[in-house]
Amino acid sequence: MVTMLNVLNSPNVSRIGANDLDTIQALGNARRSLLKGDLLRARQYVSAYLSQNPSSAEAHRVSAEIAESQKDLQFALQEYRESFHLKSNRDVLKKEKKLSSPPM
Repeated sequence: MVTMLNVLNSPNVSRIGANDLDTIQALGNARRSLLKGDLLRARQYVSAYLSQNPSSAEAHRVSAEIAESQKDLQFALQEYRESFHLKSNRDVLKKEKKLSSPPM
């Protein structure tokens, strides 16, 4: 079974260059790689993105989709839960901010 650790430590997988790690593009590149079935590359991109944006609910969701495609269901479930947790917290914070702002 391919796991995230195996992917990142594999000597056969070329490393993503600094130009590829633009945070705006990395998540899109991960999605495109996933759609193409290039799961190793998709994992590299999403891992690089998450290293810079660990609280991105969307990135954790993409990570979960990659893990699910890799049949790493335990990690997929963990990532789906993290995505849900982060998204839920963000929604609560938005609501709190809205309610605590004085009406104009």
